[in-house]
Amino acid sequence: MNKISSYLNLIAGNLNELKIFGEFKGSVKEEVKLAMDTSKNRTFFQLLELDEEYQKRLAEEKEAHKIYNQMKLSEEQKGIVDTLIARSDEAHYDEEINAYIAGMIDSYMVLKILGITNE
Repeated sequence: MNKISSYLNLIAGNLNELKIFGEFKGSVKEEVKLAMDTSKNRTFFQLLELDEEYQKRLAEEKEAHKIYNQMKLSEEQKGIVDTLIARSDEAHYDEEINAYIAGMIDSYMVLKILGITNE
């Protein structure tokens, strides 16, 4: 966890150079992403449960999957659609983690500007 704290401080201290996160190599980047994913799950999923618009879209997505599964597509066509869905889900997952990290950094900077941090 010490590596993660150091890395988050590095990111927060270099907001103009956030490309560091994208270029960072090794396990620390993955550890940060895992830590962010784990910590966001508690609040994030509770917020999603309360978000009526999200729940509506989720129901529509489930209905679309149901229709897709009933379609008479060739194996090749199904493979293409399945790959498209999988890659889209993976990209959205990475986007979600990065959005959460950005929110954490922004929150930290607001606290720092207000002089509320323990630095």
